[in-house]
Amino acid sequence: MVRSELVVRLIESHVKKDDDSFKTTVFELINEEKSKGNDLVAGQLKRASRGLAVYHLSSLKPRGLEELPTAESGLPLLETRRPVETFDDIVLPIELQNSFCSLIKETKNRGTLHLWGISTPSKILLCGPPGTGKTFSAHVLASELGYDLLYIRLDSLISSYLGQTGNNLRKIFDFARGKRAILFLDEFDAIAKMRDDMNELGEIKRIVNSLVQNIDMFSSEGLLLAATNHPQLLDTAIWRRFDEVFWFDLPSRKERMRIFQIHARAMPLNNVDFDNLAVRTKDFSGSDIEKVVRLTARKAVTEDATVISEDVFLSCIETIKYKKIKQKIAMAGRNGFAQKKLKSEELKKKAIELRKEGLSLEEIGERIDKSPTTVHRYIKD
Repeated sequence: MVRSELVVRLIESHVKKDDDSFKTTVFELINEEKSKGNDLVAGQLKRASRGLAVYHLSSLKPRGLEELPTAESGLPLLETRRPVETFDDIVLPIELQNSFCSLIKETKNRGTLHLWGISTPSKILLCGPPGTGKTFSAHVLASELGYDLLYIRLDSLISSYLGQTGNNLRKIFDFARGKRAILFLDEFDAIAKMRDDMNELGEIKRIVNSLVQNIDMFSSEGLLLAATNHPQLLDTAIWRRFDEVFWFDLPSRKERMRIFQIHARAMPLNNVDFDNLAVRTKDFSGSDIEKVVRLTARKAVTEDATVISEDVFLSCIETIKYKKIKQKIAMAGRNGFAQKKLKSEELKKKAIELRKEGLSLEEIGERIDKSPTTVHRYIKD
């Protein structure tokens, strides 16, 4: 039996007279049957579809990506992006920004350096915590160089078929060869894990071997960029394949203030102290701050506010802090201690909210089923 979702989509596209969607769904049905080993049914569907179009795996490619390499499913292994972001849109430590500026100048003057017998870095590894600007920096780098960003799609790259992931990697690197583009592999640790990890199967070791070989043979007018949140997971051989490693970290107080200013620059503000917001967001990443600003804007719209005060920002900062606590506890473990800690944090937040509303310690205690002494400790902390 085929997936019911595909059948529903097939009927919907027919009713809506959406020929492109209808054809795509038919081809997905064929691939569905082939993946399950139902070659007879797949063949019947293929023959029946000839009245729609000549069946071809590339029919599943999104428009504008006809030349891109595809996986066995027919889905593209890459996305071509033309970034427009600049250094004015990102906040980086001065040392890191200087590293990117040097890379840009060296790449633009690659011909001169080669005449002098000097090779230029072409393989760069980006390491650091989530939300610190690694992916955004790849966009800025591509924009500043005037290059396309070839974004590798992990959902298409990684295959359940033995040996197919390595084959997909070869297709990607063959496609990038000779192009003035940045080949970008985000979430790099997904395919570059240590080969001595006893928890991994033999296939991941074959993938890493293939990856190492392809990186070694990478020769392009462009650059190879890889980004990871977990450098400790990378195979030791991977590190030696990169010319440079750029390290990202959580933004400083001054950098957090600048990030707030960038993201809120088009918003109607009323006496907002960005330095105070930076103080209140210690240990926030750039991505966390972006979430705060986005939540603030949404809240202002829902409350029909014509200008946005600092209090709205502060309220949203507390909301994001609370979400970060819940996420941290969920990631730390699923045992009873973690659940107990999560409940304690929830009660503490509730107690503080009720206190701000003017309730006494006894009244708060009745609401959250805790003693006044415990409530006092929650509020004091």
